[in-house]
Amino acid sequence: MKISCRAKPLSLATFMISQCSQLCENLRSYSIKGLFILGTSLILSPTYAHQSDAYAYDSSLGISQPHWMKGLSDNTKLSEMSLIMTHDTMTYNLDDGGEQGVSTVTQRMSLLTQLNSGIRALDIRLKWDLIEQKIRCYHGLQDLGFSFNTVLDTVNTFLVSNPSETIYMAVKHEWGSTNDKTFALKMNDLIQTTYHDIFWDDNGQINPTLGETRSKVVMISLFNTYNDSYHIPSIKQISLRLRL
Repeated sequence: MKISCRAKPLSLATFMISQCSQLCENLRSYSIKGLFILGTSLILSPTYAHQSDAYAYDSSLGISQPHWMKGLSDNTKLSEMSLIMTHDTMTYNLDDGGEQGVSTVTQRMSLLTQLNSGIRALDIRLKWDLIEQKIRCYHGLQDLGFSFNTVLDTVNTFLVSNPSETIYMAVKHEWGSTNDKTFALKMNDLIQTTYHDIFWDDNGQINPTLGETRSKVVMISLFNTYNDSYHIPSIKQISLRLRL
């Protein structure tokens, strides 16, 4: 696997399939050949990051690309697209000068700003919060200040306004107080009771066309979905290694 770094990455992780799109030229990013997720861990120091050209803290890129997928054919397969993914998508609400923020904050753009800027792949890390009794966004032990409901509501609002688009959401069970099966149960309950209609149901496919997934969320499950017990519509982690 060959990785090439461009100057001033924007705390973004990129998974590249075949060739760079025009959007990739607008965003300075990492690039990878093959459908695989690269997570960049940026250990930041408030006194260093602003002095280095390696980091950016912009809350907006000044780019508006809310429906760039409209120009792609319905026959375009997932393995034929180049997509930009934000690493640890929901960390933008933390104070980077705080106790956890120094090593946790990787984004400054809000989720909606990311989507409107052209981001179509999200890195979402979750766990079941025993106190809140909700699935919430976490980085390790750090609560990021958002529930999974908030993420899905924001994404759904965007897709209703831009039905030509598809959002690819890599979901990881962040370690915590519940085991994998309990987490899968809570995910199943939330999706089946409230959000089933916004997810693309894979029906065993691992390489869908854009026409099949427009206006939907395609979940890439980085956790055990226990499909013998539950039905969580997703592409399994092993399917990330698609062959062209």
